[in-house]
Amino acid sequence: MKKNETERLAFLYVCTENDREILFGEREMEFQDFCRLDYLTGSLELDHFNLELWKEYASRFQKQIANNKQEIEQGIQQRERWIQDFLEGIRDDESRKLCKDTIWKCNYGIDG
Repeated sequence: MKKNETERLAFLYVCTENDREILFGEREMEFQDFCRLDYLTGSLELDHFNLELWKEYASRFQKQIANNKQEIEQGIQQRERWIQDFLEGIRDDESRKLCKDTIWKCNYGIDG
């Protein structure tokens, strides 16, 4: 199995039903969804899956990305809310702790 497929499966295991519907094409990906999924997958160090998201969806949001680059970079509070919501949606404690530790290490360079 390729690295991006493994990472995709790992993310699908821990993400919300809403995100699964978006990623399976059952719901339309909105720009806010793209920003959130980009941030979450990057924070979880799912780099290959993150690249796949960019390849699949970024062209749809080219204009918003260009127009909102500064706003995206300054969205710290929004990003913290995404992380909190994501972690709260994980079904089991062990997966939640693993994801939390990875996010803390990636974003802050420290163990959570």
